[in-house]
Amino acid sequence: MIWFDKSLAQVMEHLRGHHRAVSLEVLARCAVLFEIVGEARLLDAELLEPLRQAFHKFINELTPHIEREKRIIFPFIETMEEAWERNTPPPPRFEGGLRAAVAPICLEHESLNEALRQFRAGRALLVCIDDRSCRHLANHLRDLERELHEAMNLENFVLYPRAIDLEDQLCTGAVLAQT
Repeated sequence: MIWFDKSLAQVMEHLRGHHRAVSLEVLARCAVLFEIVGEARLLDAELLEPLRQAFHKFINELTPHIEREKRIIFPFIETMEEAWERNTPPPPRFEGGLRAAVAPICLEHESLNEALRQFRAGRALLVCIDDRSCRHLANHLRDLERELHEAMNLENFVLYPRAIDLEDQLCTGAVLAQT
């Protein structure tokens, strides 16, 4: 899909619908599978516990991150795009503008990516164990990594740069060729 041809609202709808639903479902399945693998003692506790703890820390970082995007950043971008389309005044800016508002979110993406790299190493351990639950957990961690990388890349390289550009144009009154 060519995201630069889509409206910002369409990009956000895709992120809200597909990626968030898949990611939350995979997170829930991973949490259950971590418990199953732990209770069955399929992997030495010294190897499993740091991975499980990193996973729970990851959830604790990801959940408020998603909520900030869903409740603050995405609605602001939608309102801004609507103002552009309707030729009405833009919403009040964040202090420092949208660029300043998404900077911490992009830094959180880096932190989340680091956790996903740790999970990749854990997946390597899990696939070596001849057990269905371990393989399922490894597969779900792989799916989580793929989904979140796609979502974060869509935000970092499409949504946020385009929204920042739109805000700059709204604030300077520049005329933009609408698609």
